[in-house]
Amino acid sequence: MIADLASIPMADIGVPLFYGIIPILALLLMQLIISNANLKSIWARQIICGKPSILVYRGKIDEAALKKEKFTVNELQERLRERDIFSLGDVEFAILETSRTDNCNSKAGKEKPKTGRF
Repeated sequence: MIADLASIPMADIGVPLFYGIIPILALLLMQLIISNANLKSIWARQIICGKPSILVYRGKIDEAALKKEKFTVNELQERLRERDIFSLGDVEFAILETSRTDNCNSKAGKEKPKTGRF
C-alpha cells in the first residue's frame, strides 16, 4: 500500500512528489496513534484486538461463546485432538485467545502420561 502511494507520483511527472508523501505520513501517524492507544488503554485494546473467550468452563461448553466466535463444536474437538485430548469430558477449561489460538486445561487425573511417569 505504501509502495503504491509512493510509486504513483514517481511514475507520473505531472503529479508532485508531495502528493505521495502526505498519504504516507498520514498512514504513519495513524499507525503510531493506534499502537500508542493499544499500549496505554485497556478499553482501546479490547476494541482493537478483542478479548479472549472462554469456550469451556468447568467442563461445560459455552454455546453462546462458540456462536459469538463463529466456532463449531467440531472445530473445538479438532483443536483438542491436536493437544492429545480426545474427549470433551476431559477438559476443565478451554480459552480462545485473540490470536485465534487456544489454551486448554485438562481435568485433574485426565492428563496424558508423560515420559517417566509410567
